[in-house]
Amino acid sequence: ALHFANRCTGENFYRGSALVKAQSAPKHCERAEAEPPKPAIALEWHHVEALKGLIDTGPTPQQRVLAGFFVFLVHSSHRCSDGQRSRKLKLTESALMGEALIKGKKFWTKWAAPRKGLTRDDWAEAWYVQLAENGMPGEEFLVRATSVSMDKWLDSPARYADYSRSLHLLLMVHAGETPDTVIRYTPHG
Repeated sequence: ALHFANRCTGENFYRGSALVKAQSAPKHCERAEAEPPKPAIALEWHHVEALKGLIDTGPTPQQRVLAGFFVFLVHSSHRCSDGQRSRKLKLTESALMGEALIKGKKFWTKWAAPRKGLTRDDWAEAWYVQLAENGMPGEEFLVRATSVSMDKWLDSPARYADYSRSLHLLLMVHAGETPDTVIRYTPHG
């Protein structure tokens, strides 16, 4: 492709560069010999309890909303990105309901998360109120991105890296985990 582009435009695309060659045709055997990534581990009971408590007591709105998002993921069994791509939230007597663009599907899929789940407390109403007080959800996403210090909202939807960083921070500060431990937890776990 680079050779063709060079012939058509006369521009030098560095097709002879060792770096370009290495990036355009990586050695598959090197990748196969690499150690496979370690699977994410699920949050433990005390993590879920700590996050549920933060929905009401977190020191910043950002921490309250994001703690609720992680509790939502646990109760709805969503992957992080599926949860983020949710819309039409509705709080019913027994569940938080909505629809999401789920990985591998080309249409919106309805879902429900019980209001009284693992902690036997109504986590959903408190989180629903936090979302509303902070101008969320968006039209096709739930949560906006936060500053690194989790004290300011940004004008874009949260991405996986935002969720990962937030989960690690919340677990360290509010669930007593160490930095070495929290890196084993991911929003997909």
